Amino acid sequence: MVIAGGRRINVYDPVAGSMVVLRKPVLQRRSFVTATVVGPRAVLEAGGYDDAIVPTSAATLVSVPR
Repeated sequence: MVIAGGRRINVYDPVAGSMVVLRKPVLQRRSFVTATVVGPRAVLEAGGYDDAIVPTSAATLVSVPR
């Protein structure tokens, strides 16, 4: 499970029962962003609105640590 919010992405591993927090800032703070699992250890965060409520097409690919 991927939880994106603020300036980081949290990844929950139900098998291990643990949460991994990606500490580095991912993108600027945005609302209504999408976070999509695109591989066994990768998440694509894209779109949304910035603080001025302007749509953005910014995207970043984040690797999830083991």
